[in-house]
Amino acid sequence: MQDDIHVSPQLTVNVGLRWEYRGPWTERSGGGKTFDYTYPGGRALYADKNFVDLVNNPIFASCCSSQQVYNPDYKDFAPRVGVAWRPLRNSSRIVVRAGYGIYYDVLDRYYDVLPYTVNQPYILPTLPTANGLEAQPPLDMRTLFPAPLPIGTRQFAAPYCQAPATTSTDPATGKITVTNQCFGQGLQYALPDNKTPYTQNWGLNLQFEPRQRMLLEVGYQGSHGLRGQRQAETNNALLPPATGNPNNSNQFASQCPAGTYPASCSPIQSRVPYSNFIPQLATYINDNQSNYNALTAKLEQRFSSGLQLLTAFTYSKTLDTVSEIQTQGGDVKNVPPICLRQKSGEGRRCL
Repeated sequence: MQDDIHVSPQLTVNVGLRWEYRGPWTERSGGGKTFDYTYPGGRALYADKNFVDLVNNPIFASCCSSQQVYNPDYKDFAPRVGVAWRPLRNSSRIVVRAGYGIYYDVLDRYYDVLPYTVNQPYILPTLPTANGLEAQPPLDMRTLFPAPLPIGTRQFAAPYCQAPATTSTDPATGKITVTNQCFGQGLQYALPDNKTPYTQNWGLNLQFEPRQRMLLEVGYQGSHGLRGQRQAETNNALLPPATGNPNNSNQFASQCPAGTYPASCSPIQSRVPYSNFIPQLATYINDNQSNYNALTAKLEQRFSSGLQLLTAFTYSKTLDTVSEIQTQGGDVKNVPPICLRQKSGEGRRCL
Protein backbone atom coordinates (compact mmCIF):
# COMPACT_ATOMS: atom_id res chain seq x y z
CA MET A 1 0.00 0.00 0.00
CA GLN A 2 1.29 3.43 -0.92
CA ASP A 3 -0.13 6.91 -1.19
CA ASP A 4 1.02 10.49 -1.86
CA ILE A 5 -0.48 13.14 0.42
CA HIS A 6 -0.26 16.76 -0.76
CA VAL A 7 -0.51 18.55 2.57
CA SER A 8 0.06 21.96 0.96
CA PRO A 9 1.55 23.36 -2.26
CA GLN A 10 4.93 23.32 -0.48
CA LEU A 11 4.67 19.96 1.34
CA THR A 12 4.18 16.42 -0.01
CA VAL A 13 4.25 13.28 2.11
CA ASN A 14 4.65 9.80 0.66
CA VAL A 15 3.66 6.91 2.94
CA GLY A 16 3.51 3.17 2.37
CA LEU A 17 3.45 -0.22 4.02
CA ARG A 18 4.87 -3.42 2.53
CA TRP A 19 4.40 -6.94 3.91
CA GLU A 20 6.74 -9.73 2.85
CA TYR A 21 6.71 -13.46 3.47
CA ARG A 22 9.37 -15.95 2.49
CA GLY A 23 8.71 -19.53 3.48
CA PRO A 24 11.47 -21.30 5.44
CA TRP A 25 13.66 -24.01 3.97
CA THR A 26 11.92 -27.38 4.20
CA GLU A 27 13.52 -30.83 4.31
CA ARG A 28 11.92 -33.20 1.80
CA SER A 29 13.74 -36.45 2.62
CA GLY A 30 13.15 -36.72 6.37
CA GLY A 31 16.63 -35.59 7.39
CA GLY A 32 15.62 -32.70 9.62
CA LYS A 33 17.31 -32.33 13.00
CA THR A 34 17.46 -29.62 15.65
CA PHE A 35 18.85 -29.18 19.15
CA ASP A 36 16.69 -28.77 22.25
CA TYR A 37 18.44 -26.08 24.28
CA THR A 38 15.78 -26.12 27.01
CA TYR A 39 16.24 -29.79 27.91
CA PRO A 40 18.59 -30.43 30.90
CA GLY A 41 21.96 -31.29 29.37
CA GLY A 42 20.57 -30.81 25.87
CA ARG A 43 19.18 -33.34 23.42
CA ALA A 44 18.96 -33.84 19.66
CA LEU A 45 15.56 -33.90 17.99
CA TYR A 46 15.05 -35.70 14.68
CA ALA A 47 12.14 -35.32 12.29
CA ASP A 48 12.09 -38.99 11.29
CA LYS A 49 10.31 -40.96 14.04
CA ASN A 50 11.25 -44.29 12.44
CA PHE A 51 14.90 -43.37 12.76
CA VAL A 52 14.39 -42.25 16.37
CA ASP A 53 12.81 -45.61 17.23
CA LEU A 54 15.77 -47.46 15.73
CA VAL A 55 18.34 -45.44 17.65
CA ASN A 56 16.38 -45.88 20.90
CA ASN A 57 18.27 -43.11 22.70
CA PRO A 58 16.20 -40.30 24.28
CA ILE A 59 19.15 -37.87 24.34
CA PHE A 60 21.03 -38.46 21.12
CA ALA A 61 17.89 -39.02 19.05
CA SER A 62 14.54 -37.88 20.37
CA CYS A 63 11.29 -37.11 18.59
CA CYS A 64 10.51 -34.93 16.84
CA SER A 65 11.84 -31.84 15.11
CA SER A 66 10.15 -29.83 12.43
CA GLN A 67 10.85 -30.43 8.75
CA GLN A 68 11.52 -26.69 8.46
CA VAL A 69 14.93 -25.17 9.16
CA TYR A 70 13.23 -22.11 10.68
CA ASN A 71 9.82 -21.35 12.05
CA PRO A 72 7.75 -19.16 9.70
CA ASP A 73 8.10 -15.41 10.22
CA TYR A 74 4.82 -13.63 9.49
CA LYS A 75 5.77 -10.25 10.96
CA ASP A 76 7.92 -8.81 8.18
CA PHE A 77 6.20 -5.44 7.85
CA ALA A 78 8.18 -2.74 6.06
CA PRO A 79 6.87 0.83 6.51
CA ARG A 80 8.09 3.63 4.25
CA VAL A 81 7.71 7.38 4.62
CA GLY A 82 9.07 10.25 2.54
CA VAL A 83 8.78 14.02 2.78
CA ALA A 84 9.45 16.75 0.20
CA TRP A 85 9.20 20.35 1.44
CA ARG A 86 9.78 23.73 -0.21
CA PRO A 87 10.29 26.22 2.66
CA LEU A 88 10.08 29.28 0.34
CA ARG A 89 6.48 29.94 -0.67
CA ASN A 90 7.18 31.54 -4.04
CA SER A 91 10.43 29.79 -4.95
CA SER A 92 11.64 26.26 -5.68
CA ARG A 93 15.34 27.05 -5.25
CA ILE A 94 15.44 25.27 -1.86
CA VAL A 95 13.98 21.81 -1.31
CA VAL A 96 14.24 19.59 1.77
CA ARG A 97 13.81 15.84 1.31
CA ALA A 98 13.72 13.17 4.03
CA GLY A 99 12.83 9.52 4.14
CA TYR A 100 12.79 6.36 6.24
CA GLY A 101 12.19 2.72 5.39
CA ILE A 102 12.67 -0.87 6.52
CA TYR A 103 14.05 -3.45 4.06
CA TYR A 104 14.16 -7.21 4.64
CA ASP A 105 16.79 -9.73 3.61
CA VAL A 106 16.49 -13.51 3.15
CA LEU A 107 17.49 -16.37 5.45
CA ASP A 108 19.03 -18.56 2.77
CA ARG A 109 22.67 -19.17 3.71
CA TYR A 110 24.31 -22.54 3.22
CA TYR A 111 25.48 -22.72 6.82
CA ASP A 112 21.95 -22.57 8.20
CA VAL A 113 20.86 -25.74 6.41
CA LEU A 114 23.85 -27.76 7.62
CA PRO A 115 21.77 -29.18 10.50
CA TYR A 116 19.72 -31.00 7.90
CA THR A 117 22.70 -32.46 6.05
CA VAL A 118 25.74 -33.27 8.20
CA ASN A 119 24.20 -34.27 11.55
CA GLN A 120 23.71 -37.89 10.61
CA PRO A 121 24.95 -40.30 13.30
CA TYR A 122 24.46 -43.36 11.12
CA ILE A 123 27.28 -42.46 8.69
CA LEU A 124 30.94 -42.28 9.68
CA PRO A 125 33.55 -40.82 7.32
CA THR A 126 36.05 -43.47 6.30
CA LEU A 127 37.73 -41.74 3.38
CA PRO A 128 41.54 -41.96 3.58
CA THR A 129 43.69 -38.85 3.44
CA ALA A 130 46.30 -38.67 0.68
CA ASN A 131 49.89 -38.04 1.80
CA GLY A 132 51.54 -37.93 -1.64
CA LEU A 133 53.57 -41.12 -1.13
CA GLU A 134 50.95 -43.67 -2.22
CA ALA A 135 51.82 -46.27 -4.84
CA GLN A 136 48.22 -45.97 -6.03
CA PRO A 137 45.43 -43.45 -5.39
CA PRO A 138 43.87 -43.90 -1.94
CA LEU A 139 40.36 -43.51 -3.36
CA ASP A 140 38.51 -45.51 -5.97
CA MET A 141 34.88 -46.25 -6.69
CA ARG A 142 34.87 -49.04 -4.07
CA THR A 143 35.81 -46.68 -1.22
CA LEU A 144 34.33 -43.42 -2.42
CA PHE A 145 31.03 -43.75 -0.55
CA PRO A 146 31.14 -44.98 3.07
CA ALA A 147 28.53 -47.55 3.99
CA PRO A 148 25.81 -46.49 6.45
CA LEU A 149 25.87 -47.98 9.92
CA PRO A 150 22.97 -50.34 10.74
CA ILE A 151 21.31 -48.42 13.56
CA GLY A 152 19.54 -51.45 14.98
CA THR A 153 22.82 -52.82 16.38
CA ARG A 154 24.27 -49.48 17.49
CA GLN A 155 24.10 -47.59 20.74
CA PHE A 156 25.68 -44.24 21.42
CA ALA A 157 27.64 -43.39 24.54
CA ALA A 158 27.55 -40.03 26.27
CA PRO A 159 28.91 -37.43 25.87
CA TYR A 160 27.84 -37.56 22.27
CA CYS A 161 29.84 -36.46 19.24
CA GLN A 162 33.37 -37.04 20.43
CA ALA A 163 36.42 -37.21 18.18
CA PRO A 164 37.98 -39.50 17.19
CA ALA A 165 35.14 -41.96 16.78
CA THR A 166 35.53 -45.25 18.65
CA THR A 167 33.55 -48.49 18.63
CA SER A 168 33.34 -51.46 20.97
CA THR A 169 31.32 -54.66 20.63
CA ASP A 170 29.60 -56.47 23.50
CA PRO A 171 30.37 -60.19 22.89
CA ALA A 172 27.27 -61.28 24.78
CA THR A 173 24.68 -59.17 22.99
CA GLY A 174 26.49 -58.12 19.80
CA LYS A 175 25.67 -54.50 20.54
CA ILE A 176 28.17 -52.05 19.04
CA THR A 177 28.73 -48.92 21.11
CA VAL A 178 29.65 -45.95 18.92
CA THR A 179 31.17 -42.74 20.23
CA ASN A 180 30.51 -40.65 17.16
CA GLN A 181 32.85 -37.91 15.93
CA CYS A 182 30.11 -36.01 14.07
CA PHE A 183 32.37 -35.44 11.06
CA GLY A 184 35.08 -33.96 13.29
CA GLN A 185 33.26 -30.63 13.47
CA GLY A 186 30.86 -31.25 16.32
CA LEU A 187 27.14 -30.68 15.97
CA GLN A 188 25.83 -27.71 13.98
CA TYR A 189 22.39 -26.23 14.43
CA ALA A 190 20.35 -23.16 13.60
CA LEU A 191 18.02 -21.69 16.19
CA PRO A 192 14.51 -22.40 14.87
CA ASP A 193 13.20 -19.03 16.08
CA ASN A 194 15.67 -17.00 14.00
CA LYS A 195 13.90 -14.11 12.33
CA THR A 196 14.38 -12.44 8.95
CA PRO A 197 17.31 -9.97 8.87
CA TYR A 198 16.45 -6.38 7.97
CA THR A 199 17.88 -2.86 7.76
CA GLN A 200 16.49 0.51 8.72
CA ASN A 201 17.49 3.22 6.23
CA TRP A 202 16.97 6.95 6.61
CA GLY A 203 18.19 10.16 5.06
CA LEU A 204 17.88 13.95 5.06
CA ASN A 205 18.93 16.09 2.07
CA LEU A 206 18.99 19.83 1.45
CA GLN A 207 18.95 20.86 -2.22
CA PHE A 208 19.80 24.42 -3.21
CA GLU A 209 19.95 26.09 -6.61
CA PRO A 210 22.50 28.95 -6.31
CA ARG A 211 22.05 29.85 -9.98
CA GLN A 212 20.33 28.50 -13.07
CA ARG A 213 21.19 24.85 -13.95
CA MET A 214 23.41 24.47 -10.87
CA LEU A 215 22.41 22.25 -7.96
CA LEU A 216 24.13 21.95 -4.58
CA GLU A 217 23.02 19.10 -2.36
CA VAL A 218 24.14 18.37 1.21
CA GLY A 219 22.74 15.42 3.10
CA TYR A 220 22.95 12.84 5.83
CA GLN A 221 22.44 9.12 5.23
CA GLY A 222 22.18 6.42 7.87
CA SER A 223 21.30 2.76 8.24
CA HIS A 224 21.00 0.21 11.01
CA GLY A 225 21.26 -3.49 10.24
CA LEU A 226 19.53 -5.93 12.57
CA ARG A 227 19.40 -9.73 12.93
CA GLY A 228 22.67 -10.26 11.11
CA GLN A 229 23.72 -13.90 10.99
CA ARG A 230 26.70 -15.49 12.71
CA GLN A 231 27.98 -18.73 14.14
CA ALA A 232 28.47 -19.12 17.88
CA GLU A 233 29.94 -21.90 20.00
CA THR A 234 27.18 -22.50 22.53
CA ASN A 235 28.71 -25.30 24.61
CA ASN A 236 32.04 -23.78 25.63
CA ALA A 237 33.07 -24.69 29.17
CA LEU A 238 32.65 -22.11 31.90
CA LEU A 239 35.66 -21.08 33.95
CA PRO A 240 36.67 -23.52 36.71
CA PRO A 241 36.23 -22.53 40.38
CA ALA A 242 40.00 -22.09 40.75
CA THR A 243 42.24 -21.21 37.80
CA GLY A 244 45.84 -22.29 37.31
CA ASN A 245 45.24 -25.94 38.16
CA PRO A 246 46.57 -28.18 35.36
CA ASN A 247 44.06 -30.87 36.36
CA ASN A 248 41.31 -28.64 34.98
CA SER A 249 42.58 -29.30 31.44
CA ASN A 250 41.32 -32.88 31.53
CA GLN A 251 38.35 -33.51 29.28
CA PHE A 252 36.52 -36.02 31.51
CA ALA A 253 36.34 -36.86 35.20
CA SER A 254 37.80 -40.31 34.50
CA GLN A 255 41.04 -38.60 33.43
CA CYS A 256 41.52 -36.78 36.75
CA PRO A 257 44.29 -38.15 39.02
CA ALA A 258 43.00 -40.49 41.71
CA GLY A 259 41.37 -38.66 44.59
CA THR A 260 41.34 -35.23 42.90
CA TYR A 261 37.79 -35.13 41.51
CA PRO A 262 35.91 -32.95 42.18
CA ALA A 263 37.87 -31.12 44.92
CA SER A 264 41.00 -30.28 42.90
CA CYS A 265 40.08 -31.36 39.38
CA SER A 266 37.36 -29.65 37.41
CA PRO A 267 37.32 -31.35 33.98
CA ILE A 268 36.03 -29.55 30.92
CA GLN A 269 33.02 -31.78 30.41
CA SER A 270 31.72 -30.98 33.90
CA ARG A 271 31.67 -27.26 33.08
CA VAL A 272 29.85 -27.20 29.75
CA PRO A 273 26.24 -25.89 29.73
CA TYR A 274 24.95 -28.97 27.89
CA SER A 275 26.67 -31.87 29.61
CA ASN A 276 25.19 -34.53 27.33
CA PHE A 277 27.39 -33.25 24.49
CA ILE A 278 31.03 -32.24 24.10
CA PRO A 279 31.97 -28.55 23.62
CA GLN A 280 31.91 -28.62 19.79
CA LEU A 281 28.32 -27.37 19.46
CA ALA A 282 27.95 -24.69 16.79
CA THR A 283 24.75 -22.64 16.66
CA TYR A 284 23.71 -20.31 13.86
CA ILE A 285 21.92 -17.27 15.21
CA ASN A 286 21.04 -13.84 13.89
CA ASP A 287 21.75 -11.27 16.57
CA ASN A 288 24.44 -9.22 14.80
CA GLN A 289 24.02 -5.51 14.24
CA SER A 290 25.60 -2.83 12.04
CA ASN A 291 25.52 0.95 11.81
CA TYR A 292 26.33 3.30 8.94
CA ASN A 293 26.39 7.11 9.04
CA ALA A 294 27.49 9.39 6.23
CA LEU A 295 27.72 13.07 5.31
CA THR A 296 27.24 13.54 1.57
CA ALA A 297 27.78 16.53 -0.67
CA LYS A 298 27.18 16.95 -4.40
CA LEU A 299 27.56 19.82 -6.87
CA GLU A 300 26.04 19.48 -10.34
CA GLN A 301 26.20 21.92 -13.28
CA ARG A 302 24.25 21.47 -16.49
CA PHE A 303 25.01 23.50 -19.61
CA SER A 304 22.66 24.42 -22.43
CA SER A 305 24.60 22.33 -24.96
CA GLY A 306 24.04 19.12 -23.00
CA LEU A 307 27.37 19.02 -21.17
CA GLN A 308 27.09 18.13 -17.52
CA LEU A 309 29.67 18.33 -14.70
CA LEU A 310 29.26 16.49 -11.42
CA THR A 311 31.44 16.34 -8.31
CA ALA A 312 30.60 14.51 -5.09
CA PHE A 313 32.10 13.80 -1.69
CA THR A 314 31.14 11.33 1.06
CA TYR A 315 32.43 11.14 4.62
CA SER A 316 31.17 7.96 6.26
CA LYS A 317 31.71 5.56 9.11
CA THR A 318 30.48 2.02 9.54
CA LEU A 319 30.52 -0.29 12.55
CA ASP A 320 29.37 -3.88 12.85
CA THR A 321 29.70 -6.76 15.28
CA VAL A 322 31.05 -9.08 12.60
CA SER A 323 31.84 -8.72 8.91
CA GLU A 324 32.25 -12.34 7.85
CA ILE A 325 31.35 -15.79 9.05
CA GLN A 326 34.78 -17.33 8.44
CA THR A 327 38.28 -16.31 7.51
CA GLN A 328 39.81 -17.20 4.15
CA GLY A 329 41.32 -20.36 5.64
CA GLY A 330 38.03 -21.55 7.06
CA ASP A 331 38.72 -20.90 10.76
CA VAL A 332 35.63 -19.62 12.47
CA LYS A 333 36.38 -16.20 13.92
CA ASN A 334 33.01 -14.70 14.81
CA VAL A 335 32.22 -16.70 17.91
CA PRO A 336 31.62 -14.11 20.65
CA PRO A 337 29.39 -15.01 23.60
CA ILE A 338 25.79 -15.91 22.91
CA CYS A 339 22.72 -15.20 25.04
CA LEU A 340 19.97 -17.79 24.76
CA ARG A 341 16.40 -17.25 25.87
CA GLN A 342 15.44 -19.61 28.66
CA LYS A 343 12.09 -20.83 29.88
CA SER A 344 9.62 -18.32 31.29
CA GLY A 345 10.92 -16.72 34.46
CA GLU A 346 14.54 -17.80 33.99
CA GLY A 347 15.70 -14.74 32.02
CA ARG A 348 18.70 -15.01 29.69
CA ARG A 349 21.89 -16.98 30.02
CA CYS A 350 25.08 -15.82 28.29
CA LEU A 351 27.89 -18.19 27.33
